[in-house]
Amino acid sequence: MKSEYRCLVEMIISDERKLAEVTSLHTEALERFQKATETLAVVGKRLESRRVELSKLDALLDQARPRSAGGGPAPQAPDHSGLQGQIKEINASLKFLCREVMRPET
Repeated sequence: MKSEYRCLVEMIISDERKLAEVTSLHTEALERFQKATETLAVVGKRLESRRVELSKLDALLDQARPRSAGGGPAPQAPDHSGLQGQIKEINASLKFLCREVMRPET
């Protein structure tokens, strides 16, 4: 009877330790999940605003592109190096954001 009692007490102690460990892991997982959810929302909003900005720049480029109306030579294209630089910068930002979203947590 004493050995049975002792065995039950040891199992209870062991289960209490396991419960504490699992509770701690659960709390950490919830915190990581919350952080990931917040980060996803921020990055999603930032990505959407950059897409809108890119769309606006693309529309500006479309308006500025030369259009030939017939047999004459096409007009000289205006210099859009500034806009192209901005588009390259936005594309680089989009790539970075995509890598950040897809990067696994360590």
